[in-house]
Amino acid sequence: MLKQDLQQLLMNELNDNTKGVRFSLGKLGQTNASTFVIERFGDSDTNPEENWYEVITEEFVPVVTNNFDAVYLFDNQFKRRTYLTRFSFLIKQEEQDKVLEVIDDFIENIVGTQISVQNYNAFFEPQDIRFVNTLVLNDIKFLEFELPLTIQLAQLATFGAAFQVSIKEKNAQTFTPLNIVNYVPVRSNQTVPVQKVGTNSSTSVIQASTWAATIEFYVRESAFYDSQAVNSLIDQLEDSTSSMNKLYDVRVVNPITNKTYTKTVIVSSITTPIQRQNIVSMTITLEEANTEVI
Repeated sequence: MLKQDLQQLLMNELNDNTKGVRFSLGKLGQTNASTFVIERFGDSDTNPEENWYEVITEEFVPVVTNNFDAVYLFDNQFKRRTYLTRFSFLIKQEEQDKVLEVIDDFIENIVGTQISVQNYNAFFEPQDIRFVNTLVLNDIKFLEFELPLTIQLAQLATFGAAFQVSIKEKNAQTFTPLNIVNYVPVRSNQTVPVQKVGTNSSTSVIQASTWAATIEFYVRESAFYDSQAVNSLIDQLEDSTSSMNKLYDVRVVNPITNKTYTKTVIVSSITTPIQRQNIVSMTITLEEANTEVI
């Protein structure tokens, strides 16, 4: 089932940590000598006809999903749905610092990322982990924490986060990745109608074709970038002596075609709206450059 695959994917991500913390998903049943016991479906061989329940006693952080509810779109395009779920963790008090650090790293790794599950692309939007309750089991204090998580899914569709856009100055060696907010490429064709002799209708042919794009992205501090491309754009915006007739290379990795497209462009406009409470962003308009003229 899709829900089970999503849960297993998230558990694999949780268990892929460098702290040696093990998480186990299941229903908390009982405690045995201060060690959690989970009953789960087990099989010691590969015979599908021979299955049984086994009691497994291990050191781990128990995890349960309090709910895993789907919200469906009314027209069911792409079989699109949104799962609203809450993961609960039961953590020994003396281990909370190490375990919470692992969970925080897990949140950082999945926020805003796209992962493929079956024929679906999943987009993760976690919230911060929150303390819920204190439990004492067999004279051991446990802390219950909860992680709300929203998962968007669409079948054979692509979220914008999967696109990669980067830029560099023409003579530079390294591309600078852009944290895009919007990327809007446009191909414009200038057509000419042609009417054949003896006919009452005309057909069009393409006389010229131009490519342009608008990119909005968040501006990071200089230490983040591997090249001077963004600083160069800021110089063009602020310094009237900086040449605007400057060439850049833009590279787009398109997840739909699985191809990388690189174009030499000029920047026709630069906009940087600045508000005190917001992260600074920049919007640039690009046009494909005719390098033979320039």
